[in-house]
Amino acid sequence: MKKILLITNIITIVLFILVLTNSLYEYSILEWTVLITAVLNIFVFYKKNNKLLLLLFTVIAVIFNPFTYVSFSHDIKTVVEIASAVIYAYALI
Repeated sequence: MKKILLITNIITIVLFILVLTNSLYEYSILEWTVLITAVLNIFVFYKKNNKLLLLLFTVIAVIFNPFTYVSFSHDIKTVVEIASAVIYAYALI
């Protein structure tokens, strides 16, 4: 499970970078990837009893949920994407 989580977190960070550099035009790919990896992280950090990362990944899952649209301005959206990528990178440590 740890190897799968490592790989999915790295893929998610790469997708965030692609979105920020406008290299990824299909935003729904990012939404689905973030949702799936956030749920995996929620499960892992629930088992580890890490409440901070559990809360952060729950917020990320809600924001990047592909079923409902959370609207932000472009500037705030960029900040949210960078913060989410940083949280994913922190979870790798």
